[in-house]
Amino acid sequence: MLITLKHWNPIVKELTERTPSIRYHPNFSCAGPLDTWIFGGRVTLIGDAAHAHGGAYATGGSLAIDDAYAFYLSLLSAFPLTATSKPSPEQITRALKLYEATRKPHAERLLKMVHAGNDAKIARIRSGKLETDEQMRARVVKGSNTTWLHEHDVVRTFEETLKRSLNIRLSSEREVAK
Repeated sequence: MLITLKHWNPIVKELTERTPSIRYHPNFSCAGPLDTWIFGGRVTLIGDAAHAHGGAYATGGSLAIDDAYAFYLSLLSAFPLTATSKPSPEQITRALKLYEATRKPHAERLLKMVHAGNDAKIARIRSGKLETDEQMRARVVKGSNTTWLHEHDVVRTFEETLKRSLNIRLSSEREVAK
């Protein structure tokens, strides 16, 4: 029996003793950040396709919902419900860029955190120093400092991104007019 399991529930200990091998694995299903989520100005990635994080911090569903909502807001800003014509390629690209600018910083912050945790796990595994029960309890009590992740306001972030986008576009148009 592994020393790290000595104080566990007897049923769990029995299960582990009957298991042929136990290994500790970092979250290798986590991909690195992509340069862009937009392809050809007409296609974008959403959810795990854009930012696979391996389910870290139980955020898969909330990130997907936030992505979908930010995408909806981006499309709506470029193509109002009152529009009477098909969107132009420029409008489509603008909506996709707005979506990406809204969501990418948040997703990349999570990916950076997950990769740092993976690197720490790999270093511990390679050193042979497995986390003790006491260390695990202390880590769990300390928490993961992910309030920013779970309380992210996608609407406010979208509005701030839209405002920055409009300011940049107006500045560019002024420069062209000079």
